[in-house]
Amino acid sequence: MDSRAVRIEVFGEDSADANRRTSELADWLGRRTDGIELRREKTDKATQDLGTVLIALLSAPAAVALAKEPATELAKGVADWLRKRRGSVTIGDIKVENADPETIERIIRIAMKD
Repeated sequence: MDSRAVRIEVFGEDSADANRRTSELADWLGRRTDGIELRREKTDKATQDLGTVLIALLSAPAAVALAKEPATELAKGVADWLRKRRGSVTIGDIKVENADPETIERIIRIAMKD
């Protein structure tokens, strides 16, 4: 099964805060999205933490066709979390803070095409 991955890196005041925020975002998205698999990835293999990067996998055929539903759910979940936490993330190569769901969805679609 083909899928598209969206890389979301979460930032914090320090690495412990970034890890805590990554866990919060993963839990938040897990409760609010269907059909999206979330995995954590480490940026520094020398640490014992779970990592501050979330990989959101949108499975085919929806992701291959860039179907609206999974990308929209992911965008709304990220936007809601950013507003609640006043945080920042990088989606693909684009840093995002306080963006509306429509803007985040456009960024997610760009990241899915890479």
